[in-house]
Amino acid sequence: MLRSLRQFLSPKQKQTIQHDVFGVLLLEKGKAGPYWLHEAYADDELAISIDTIGDAVPTESQVKFYRDVVEDVDATYTRVSKHLALDHQKMHRKPVAADWRQTFQLGGIHIPLDGNRLLPWEITFECLTDRTGFLYTCHFENDKLVHVSIDT
Repeated sequence: MLRSLRQFLSPKQKQTIQHDVFGVLLLEKGKAGPYWLHEAYADDELAISIDTIGDAVPTESQVKFYRDVVEDVDATYTRVSKHLALDHQKMHRKPVAADWRQTFQLGGIHIPLDGNRLLPWEITFECLTDRTGFLYTCHFENDKLVHVSIDT
């Protein structure tokens, strides 16, 4: 009885894996289902969340999706640049720098099941022009940008 009570009250160990591409991943349970999470602890690291089924490890198609997005950050930024420029102008009353990397840096990515771009996915850019830490999250559906949300 005492052993059962201790097991019930003790914090549960979360499942983690070491992935060759994504690093240390922690399995989380979200409203929409489970996902793997890589937390960013340094400025040059990306926060990564990867949808999964059960505790299945990330697929090769998810790795490809990730590489397609992060290996050409300029192309990734270009997909959302008009929206980010407008929102940045509204929020900060100044334009994005000619070199967009002086204004934003890629901060995170949410990878859909099987790397399927038709499913919802996200990329997040961190604003570098102030100390408030604004995050511009670009939400995609059917591989098209549907809106940008701004958080701190």
